[in-house]
Amino acid sequence: MAAPRDAGFTLIEALTALALLAMAAGVFYRGIELGARGARVAERESAALALAQNRLAEAAALGPGSTDAESGETETGLAWTTSFTEHETPGSAITGEPLRLMRIDVRVAWRDIPGRPTRDVTLSTFIPNRRSDALQ
Repeated sequence: MAAPRDAGFTLIEALTALALLAMAAGVFYRGIELGARGARVAERESAALALAQNRLAEAAALGPGSTDAESGETETGLAWTTSFTEHETPGSAITGEPLRLMRIDVRVAWRDIPGRPTRDVTLSTFIPNRRSDALQ
């Protein structure tokens, strides 16, 4: 009479289950890593956008030459530059006078991962040119 078979797993079944578990764990941890990297990138983009908005608001409120610096870098590695460009539009339909404007561009650049290309965001606005005599 043959002995009844034990109710356990064979060695092949156990190794197969362990291999499948290892592959699933690798995929799971890779997904966690990608999610964390995406969160860091989004946080950096939000910080860059907030800096650009603040610098743009300051430049628009104070005008050219009145800000402390037109470029700089934060402690977290966000480099920003502010530039002013004079513009003159064709004559106004109401007065016939050209409209003198100042274009303000704020560019914030950063590097998410060392060795990767620099990323940047640029915000622009127009304000009335307070130095209208500069164009004449």
